[in-house]
Amino acid sequence: MTATLSLSEIHAVFKQMRIVHPRVDNIARVCEGARRAAQLAPNESQGWLGLFALSHSGKSHAIKMYLERVVVPELIASGAFPKEMPAEEIARKQSRVIHVTLNEKATRESLYVDILLRLGCSVKASAKIGTLRRQLYQFLRGENDPINNPNKKRPCDLLIIDEIQHLSQGVLKQIKGSNTKSFEATGTDVTDALKFMMIEGMVPLMFVGVPESRVHLSVDPQLRNRHIEAIDFSPLRWSSDSDAEMFTNYVGKIGIMINRHGLLPKVCDLLDHDIPHRLWASSGGLMGLASRIAEMAVYHALRVGKDRIGFEELALAVDTRAIPDGYCLYNPFREGVIESGDDRV
Repeated sequence: MTATLSLSEIHAVFKQMRIVHPRVDNIARVCEGARRAAQLAPNESQGWLGLFALSHSGKSHAIKMYLERVVVPELIASGAFPKEMPAEEIARKQSRVIHVTLNEKATRESLYVDILLRLGCSVKASAKIGTLRRQLYQFLRGENDPINNPNKKRPCDLLIIDEIQHLSQGVLKQIKGSNTKSFEATGTDVTDALKFMMIEGMVPLMFVGVPESRVHLSVDPQLRNRHIEAIDFSPLRWSSDSDAEMFTNYVGKIGIMINRHGLLPKVCDLLDHDIPHRLWASSGGLMGLASRIAEMAVYHALRVGKDRIGFEELALAVDTRAIPDGYCLYNPFREGVIESGDDRV
């Protein structure tokens, strides 16, 4: 590639990277278990899974990898899609496991519309909420295509609702001199809609969002008590051997992927000079933020014609991206890692 690449172009290339790690495998394990359970008891009420983590933890990207690595091969093997079709395209078009991102200030109407549009259904602008609900339920029950689906086989095994915090508006509050986003528990009509979808046995759900969004799912005991399993996507801790190994492996793969995707001509060795530990401290243990820092390092390397990134480019990336954007308060590449009581800096 060329040294004239913008940060936006570098970011776009990074979005195409698929770095598998144990948490991706865990998402697959939990989701596949929910799908099998729904197939075992298709006429029983359903429950929900939870995936709550800080922004830039990589949770939505991990879901994409689950779809591409597990669901897509299954659909190709069944003949539903040609093997020549890109996995990313199949993941977008399939309806076996639906991944829907809520719009801001979600309502019952927008919830139904978001899901229907993701399914490729036509939605009339004048449609009332009852019509939208009936249209969605008919699809989820397999009743929308009686000619090609006479046995009413349900086309969807799992519905993933992302950005669940959009069930109510985020409110900026001033706390000790800094703007902090908090979320208030409003929009119970939407949680009621989700609850009744489970009660009616439509499909098991996975709710994905920031940790604060859990409040939306705790206001109704019936909804709260349908919780089945939570998936851990919390910041990785360097004091945990398994977490440190996961983060180190992830950082090493970033160096390989930068070359493999054509951003730089040589493989970047990001395992020397205590880089994983320093990058962990710079990102707060969030793999997504580690990738953002690496993006900036690639940008700095391209500007001066270097063929790989290393310690100096990452140090500069922390100065120009991580500290200004609030990932960290100091530069571990220049000052060393400052230990803290909660194992996060």
